[in-house]
Amino acid sequence: MADSLIHFKIARQAFKQPEFFLDLWAKPLFTVLCSTFAQFGYMGAKFFNLLIAFITASVGYKLAKRLEIRNAFLYPVFLLFFPIYAITMISSLTEILFGFVMLLAIYFFFENKFIWSAIVISFIPFARTEGFGVLAAFAFVFAINRNFRSIPFLLLGTLFFSLVGWSYYNDFFWTFTKIPYSNAGSTLYGSGNIFFYWKDSEWIFGTPLMLLITAGSFFIFYQIIKTMRKTNPFAINPAINELLLIWMIFFGFIFFQSFIWYKGIMAVLGSHRFIASIAPVGALIALRGFDSIVRLTSTRKWVAILTSIIILFFVIQKPFILYHFPIKLDPESALFRDASKWLKNSPYSNRKIFYANPFLFHFLEIDPYNKSKSDELTPSTIGFEEYVPLGSIVIWDAHLSANEGKLPESRITHSPHFRLLKSFYPEIPFKVLGDRDYCVHLAEKILPVSSLQFQSLFRRTANYFKIDSTRLKNFLFVDFDGESAPSHQSKIKVIDSQTLDNAVILNSENPFLIITEAKRASLPFANNSDIYFCSSMEAIDFNKDETDFDIVVSVSRDDNNILLVRTSLDDLINPGTGFHDVCFAKNIPDGLRPDDYVKIFLQYRGTKNVFVTNLSCFIVN
Repeated sequence: MADSLIHFKIARQAFKQPEFFLDLWAKPLFTVLCSTFAQFGYMGAKFFNLLIAFITASVGYKLAKRLEIRNAFLYPVFLLFFPIYAITMISSLTEILFGFVMLLAIYFFFENKFIWSAIVISFIPFARTEGFGVLAAFAFVFAINRNFRSIPFLLLGTLFFSLVGWSYYNDFFWTFTKIPYSNAGSTLYGSGNIFFYWKDSEWIFGTPLMLLITAGSFFIFYQIIKTMRKTNPFAINPAINELLLIWMIFFGFIFFQSFIWYKGIMAVLGSHRFIASIAPVGALIALRGFDSIVRLTSTRKWVAILTSIIILFFVIQKPFILYHFPIKLDPESALFRDASKWLKNSPYSNRKIFYANPFLFHFLEIDPYNKSKSDELTPSTIGFEEYVPLGSIVIWDAHLSANEGKLPESRITHSPHFRLLKSFYPEIPFKVLGDRDYCVHLAEKILPVSSLQFQSLFRRTANYFKIDSTRLKNFLFVDFDGESAPSHQSKIKVIDSQTLDNAVILNSENPFLIITEAKRASLPFANNSDIYFCSSMEAIDFNKDETDFDIVVSVSRDDNNILLVRTSLDDLINPGTGFHDVCFAKNIPDGLRPDDYVKIFLQYRGTKNVFVTNLSCFIVN
């Protein structure tokens, strides 16, 4: 859960950057309460949610007793084994705190502590923004109960945070004007089926709780009808209040989430975990259903006991059937973990890293606020070809980088500004938001070069080898200008005084041009695959009988050279014709191990100069 890590990151940093306490996306109430726990790491933030969940279970038990539910002691079972709640409470997401604040306010209401109920619920919009809707529900219930003096206290939470943030935002109404949700969500996340939450009800509620919630709903309406027959049908009674504060909030919340996902508004992507927010009241309705079923079988004690055991068995086992405990990484996060591990063990681990997926700082164990080490890839950095410093590493993923980061894949894989280092693909392909096949690319920022220059080499390589250009991917482009000239190359010639294009000089004093060298595991191509090279070369006086010009693949293992394969380029050189294309291919041998050290280089054995510029290397996808 990427959002879980971001909430942890903000809560942990809030003491150093107090403005984070006022971040409406992070939810100020959650940040304030979780920040101390977050100082103990991600486990500390998750412990906070577990603690809140168990306190919620305790409050729910007291509320169930107050509502005269006979089996109130079972409330913790129905809450803690509510499938989506069980999986969410071991995170640092805000839904658990939202549910606690809501249930505590409902408890105070039924204890006739109306002002305390109003004060507590006034803070709920700062646990989740949907809390404004819950505030409206409480205002309505207070009004029909003629408890008007409690209504002003519903404004306390908003007033408190408005005053606290006034000086920082220079805006008293910042709690409304800074809400981070807008209709831009329709373009980013799209929209979905209005029955999304009901179609996926098995993953959210599980069949046992869904049946109990249905039975509990019938019981609540039965109680209302029964009470109305005995008393004034327009009188407000506990059954009506239970309907409004428990049943209506539960189903109203689901309807609201369904509607905004269906309409594609408020920058919200439909998510099962949202329903964890109302699991505390859902568990009460389910407990009502359980109580009514047990009552129906109470004529025979053994039948009631057996029925109770069977229902509880299915309720308790359901989360373990639906989800893995301990939680396993989903396929997307698992692939991103593999990419992060590769980066951590690669020669590029000390470079500055740009990323969109917050799992990166978790997997690499780095400080996300140390901008000298890493930085987020956000829509504000979409001109990142110029923004990203030379030598930095970009880790691109098809979900967050492509959507929230607004960075197309082609700007990593087919860019003259980047050298593709490694790509990761899942064993079993799957789609993510935007109908994209999920993958992760790692690329190194190289010196910006002329796009026309690069595209020209790209087209010439595709034409020369008769390869579909859509399958051709660049992993190295060097024009030997300025900082892009490899540090081990000492001889550079300016070949155009206007463009300052440079070429490497190969001769008897400088016979080698290293194209790439690294461990096999860090190279972005498979064993037994071909690499395609294209370069511009010039040889004024080149005698094929007196020289050897080769491309060489050298492999060493445990400091011992195990392979040296060379291919002659002599026949490709046309002396005296000026700079011309030299295109050639080289096969990477099969059987190489991840720790084998691979070096690919040009070797020239001759006395006359050969000039090499604009060297590009491609692989076929």
